[in-house]
Amino acid sequence: MAGIAVGSVFGLMARSSWANAKNDCGLGCGPNVSAQTEKNDANSEATVATIGFIAGGALVATGLAVFFTAPKNANGETAQWQVVPTVGPGAAGMTLAGGF
Repeated sequence: MAGIAVGSVFGLMARSSWANAKNDCGLGCGPNVSAQTEKNDANSEATVATIGFIAGGALVATGLAVFFTAPKNANGETAQWQVVPTVGPGAAGMTLAGGF
């Protein structure tokens, strides 16, 4: 999910940078340094967004494949998963526990 979030954020940033570049250009760009810089930023941000979406999609697909192809236990049930809150001195978090 983090990859998809990163892809979304950088996709929106790329869209904004590209809109700014087009706005700075007007009808004829010529040697507009600001527009060129924003165009380069948009290209870089779009690349990061694409990588984020591909990585996030691959991880989601892998997780679903592992979940749906998990072996069944002796009772014929699939894997059991639990999300357990963890609290300690100066720390808090979540633990994912499960078994096959």
